Amino acid sequence: MTLQFILDENTLILAQKQENDRGAYDLTCLNLLNGILEGGHSLVVDYVLWAKYQSQLSGLPQASQGFPHILRALNGAYSVGKLDVR
Repeated sequence: MTLQFILDENTLILAQKQENDRGAYDLTCLNLLNGILEGGHSLVVDYVLWAKYQSQLSGLPQASQGFPHILRALNGAYSVGKLDVR
């Protein structure tokens, strides 16, 4: 069964930073995003939330070598139909 998810922009910010809400190293949000996209599911956002994603994520640095910036990963998900902007 394919599921659709809506993620708050703070979840994506923490995924990008690879931190929890207290600033400690934590991959929970990153693993959640990867699980959704790699598990055959998709994200659904409206144009307002998409703008928030872009605004919040564009200023963040890449967290670690070998892992793409979350915004780049979301654009990739959009191009293959795993991100539905409505």
